[in-house]
Amino acid sequence: MDTYRTQGTLTIVLQIKGQCDVNLIRQKIMQDVIDRRRKDGTLRFPHMKCGLTSCWGRYAWVRDTSQFDISNHVVHVVNPVLRNRVVTKANIQEYISEQTTKFIPPWNNQPPWQIMLISVEPDRFYMLARVHHLYVSEDNISFGHMLMIKKENEWTPTPPQELDSIEDVLQQIFRQPKSFPLLYDHICQVLSNSWNEMIAAYDPLQNPSFEKSSPNIFEFYIICFIALLAIVREYLQRGDDLVAIIRRETSRRHVGPCLFLRCCLNTLYPFVIVRLIVAWWWFICVKCILHLPITVLHFLYHTQIYTRWFFVSLRAIGEVIYLFYLVYTAPRVILDELFWPLFRRPGHHLQRESLSGRKVVCWTEPIPIDLIRRIRDKTGVASCEIQLFAVAASLGEFFAESRLKVGKQIETTTRFIPQEHLLKSAKSISSGLLCLSLPMNIPEDDALYGLHMMQQALQDAMTSQTALYLASLWQYDYGLLTSVFPSFVARILLYVLSTRYSIMLTHVEAHTKEMKKRHLVWGQEVESFIYWRPPQANVCLSVTVINYGEEMRFAVMADAQLAPNYTNVVSRYVHHIKQLAVEAENYTMPSKIPGMQSPLPTIAE
Repeated sequence: MDTYRTQGTLTIVLQIKGQCDVNLIRQKIMQDVIDRRRKDGTLRFPHMKCGLTSCWGRYAWVRDTSQFDISNHVVHVVNPVLRNRVVTKANIQEYISEQTTKFIPPWNNQPPWQIMLISVEPDRFYMLARVHHLYVSEDNISFGHMLMIKKENEWTPTPPQELDSIEDVLQQIFRQPKSFPLLYDHICQVLSNSWNEMIAAYDPLQNPSFEKSSPNIFEFYIICFIALLAIVREYLQRGDDLVAIIRRETSRRHVGPCLFLRCCLNTLYPFVIVRLIVAWWWFICVKCILHLPITVLHFLYHTQIYTRWFFVSLRAIGEVIYLFYLVYTAPRVILDELFWPLFRRPGHHLQRESLSGRKVVCWTEPIPIDLIRRIRDKTGVASCEIQLFAVAASLGEFFAESRLKVGKQIETTTRFIPQEHLLKSAKSISSGLLCLSLPMNIPEDDALYGLHMMQQALQDAMTSQTALYLASLWQYDYGLLTSVFPSFVARILLYVLSTRYSIMLTHVEAHTKEMKKRHLVWGQEVESFIYWRPPQANVCLSVTVINYGEEMRFAVMADAQLAPNYTNVVSRYVHHIKQLAVEAENYTMPSKIPGMQSPLPTIAE
């Protein structure tokens, strides 16, 4: 989805408490990032000094590192000036937005990453980091690596009753099998025990006295089965000559024509036949008469165990049927959610917008998390649904004020990313994608009604997009789409889909609560951070909801052609949060009825 005008550049802004020591930062980045090596001596991030070039949508790294200079990538700006005005805390957003409109230095000359240090106060500075997405996918680098953020050893778990997690909401998308893995482990354990008992009784290598006995034809087949499995195991592990493995394993167990004839004679020997008749008579007279009551009593004594495994088996069968249903309906769900609406629904204004490619940004002032908690406690709605409601209401008013024609809903691609994963390791980011339809007809004077509309939209997406959510997980983890389709076909599919899903929504949530905020490796505190996914192809807006510490922020990255009205989105966001808090104070949550999805009044009511 990259083009010359829409580079896939991840952007993050950190507000750091303390003085800016540019020499220390450059030294740390050179030592701990650029020149960092693995145990085998190879570079941990081998492309940090490499330029990037492209031709016909294919990328290539330029290995010439002679022109690399750390001062070109870690830039210190002291007392910056914006349009003949000194940049302060009041207009720092305008200055950072001005910097994001500029492209990173050309790919074929310099590596496509840059960290800008902006000093506007004696005891506070900002770090603007922009990184091409290939560093994430190929080098597995994260913002935690590049920005020298400490690991999570200072974090403490949050009590469940204090902060609800988006994971609790996303669990409704896919019912994780529980009984089937339990039953599978139990069956594997039973088979393993039975196999060990059979090996101990019949394998000549484990039981040498077995050869001195008189094995019958049934025991011969057991020895052959053990030898066959040993041959398969040796061949899979070592991959040696198969004929040599067969000869070695059969000779060790003396499997051959002589053993076969011996077992046949032992089976047909008259005394053996008499012994078998006596054994069957003993089984009928003694076992069935004496042992059967003991077996029944044993079964009654362990009825609870057998009953448990009986119901576990039933639930496992249900889970298997559920998985087969998902696989069967997956193609239809993906076509219905992604491609078919492109032909049956009229397009909206953003789908016909001619993009300039330059990106402008803005964000809200910090909003206390306690305000979200009070709304949640009053309404019984999850925190993420409250924040998504404010996003939908703000975007709806922005489109109305800008006279951009959109329908009753606008489609977004929504990702929920844990904050720990975003700042730790790129490979650990394992979160699926939802095609969430944000309602655009939220009434201005009834925030609770709009909250229910957003809740219903999220519920509908989670109910109908299980296959799509799992497919996106496999794409992020294993590259499903790019491995099934050729890169040229995948590029066309993504380009077409971006005409419908022209808004990217990212929810960054902290699953653990910090006693103190994050710190850099040399001890300076990270007061806040803002993150944007790069809007590419036909995507016009990239909006992010960020929870950090005891505060939350809402950030917008828009195409420059949507300026200057795009700043109204963040101002309206704060307004809708406060309006919802006022209405929630006067709302009395009814008792939750079993089976009721939401305590809020339904649309019909």
